[in-house]
Amino acid sequence: MARMKSRLQLLPLSLALSLGLAATTSFPILVRAQSQETTLSQSIAGNWNAFNPPNRGLPGEGRQEGGGVRGGNCPNIQNKLIPLVPATNMGLTVAEHPTLYWYVPETGGGENPAPEMEFVLQDEDGKEVYNSGKLPPVGSAGIVSYTLPEKASKPLEAGKNYQWFFSIICNPDDRSGDVRVQGWIRRAEKMPALAQELEKASERERPFIYARESLWFDTLSSLAQLHRQNPDDLTLAAKWEELLNSVSLANLAKAPFVELKQSSSSASNQ
Repeated sequence: MARMKSRLQLLPLSLALSLGLAATTSFPILVRAQSQETTLSQSIAGNWNAFNPPNRGLPGEGRQEGGGVRGGNCPNIQNKLIPLVPATNMGLTVAEHPTLYWYVPETGGGENPAPEMEFVLQDEDGKEVYNSGKLPPVGSAGIVSYTLPEKASKPLEAGKNYQWFFSIICNPDDRSGDVRVQGWIRRAEKMPALAQELEKASERERPFIYARESLWFDTLSSLAQLHRQNPDDLTLAAKWEELLNSVSLANLAKAPFVELKQSSSSASNQ
């Protein structure tokens, strides 16, 4: 009887030890999961600093803004034409045919038709390597994008700087009145390790991988696509605002995306 009572007293202790062991075994897994989540959150929060490097002798002259009242078809342009680029006016990409973004102000209204636009790319020596031809006007103010078409433009060469020009054509007969901005883009080599990492990553992870590598145009484009596809996702909206804020463009975070129709057949390749 005493021996049975002793066994009964040991049973709760044994059960407690078993449960404790199970909890201890699973605890590191939970800690690791929470730690990974925290690390990911911290890395996302800090990645945007990659787009404000010290001056490294890049050809950019600082971000430009074009605007002000113009004649011709642009009498009502009051706000700025703003490129979505870092303050250095230089951005990196690993894409052979990258996508660039601008904020385009309201250009229509009055008796004049909305003006057309144009995108031009030059090499570092000033030779034109691509011209979009005239692009159709957009109906309202907002953020537009332009992708170098694969069929009509040569891929950017790794390690080379290119200068781009984006213009609102106010008077086709006098291009000196264009509202224009310019900047620089450089294609970096996509190393095998980065290519493999991007291939395995989800669409939501890719912007932060690009950001870690200081690849501005790829970060911007991948996050913009996610934001456009999921306009009600508050997390993506917050990350979009954080990204633009990192390059002092937070005032454009709430600007709508506006479609800029482009045709690969209208582009010229020099």
